[in-house]
Amino acid sequence: MEQTGFEVEQVISFNRISRPAWYISGKIFKRTSLGRRQMWLFDRFVWLWRRIDQKLPWPSTSLIAIGVKK
Repeated sequence: MEQTGFEVEQVISFNRISRPAWYISGKIFKRTSLGRRQMWLFDRFVWLWRRIDQKLPWPSTSLIAIGVKK
């Protein structure tokens, strides 16, 4: 962002909870996408994931960067 003329105002990292599922699905079972039942289960517990996501020790899988034009 800075190389294109923006000043980084805030970076929000989230979605740590999905890292174990992607690891198991991709590395162990060699899948390239999550199945319908996996997504249904994940969606059912979004209320819980939002509460514990920032407390998990591993890196996030998603970022939102907010920048302002210099």
